[in-house]
Amino acid sequence: RDRSVSRGLGDVYKRQAEVFGIKRNQLYRILQETVGCSFAEYVEQVRMNAVEELLLNTDLSIDEIAERAGFGAVNTLYRVFKKHKGVPPATWRRENQAKQTK
Repeated sequence: RDRSVSRGLGDVYKRQAEVFGIKRNQLYRILQETVGCSFAEYVEQVRMNAVEELLLNTDLSIDEIAERAGFGAVNTLYRVFKKHKGVPPATWRRENQAKQTK
């Protein structure tokens, strides 16, 4: 995982825990119990959902999609997308847009 993203998420955890008046590890446990994954995994899934939607329903470039979905760099999007889908975003777009037209 990108270290700057990890540090950034740690800061988010800390700020959110302060908002709720609890410790950071308590917030982590609550999220784990509630949504079944860590905050970082949850954010990644939300971003992936946004990427899929944009790939299927727009003609935006992969660079623009990465930016709109909150990925810090397009290569991070490629890495994360391939981890989840097994193929690069452009390949997934072609395959799934073709399925939509059938």
